[in-house]
Amino acid sequence: MRVIAVNIIFRLYEVFSLKEKRSIKRKVIERIKNKFNISIAETGSMDSLTTLEISFSAVSNDYKHLDEIYQNVINFIESNFMLEIVDVQKEFL
Repeated sequence: MRVIAVNIIFRLYEVFSLKEKRSIKRKVIERIKNKFNISIAETGSMDSLTTLEISFSAVSNDYKHLDEIYQNVINFIESNFMLEIVDVQKEFL
């Protein structure tokens, strides 16, 4: 069994309240969760208006398949959301 754990930090612009940030976070997480069979949640920077940190993980028998999932999620985020990706940390377990 192989596991991938990914942490992504986004920079948010023109967000003026935590309510707005939560709305953006919910949309991002729900759309990714519905499209891919992964576990995903907000994992940090919860009180920051300008930073959104989410993490996801997936399980497979093959590292290649996990890397494809990772690439597909990143491509989906870049093509469907107006978010700037600041940092991505990927770890295979």
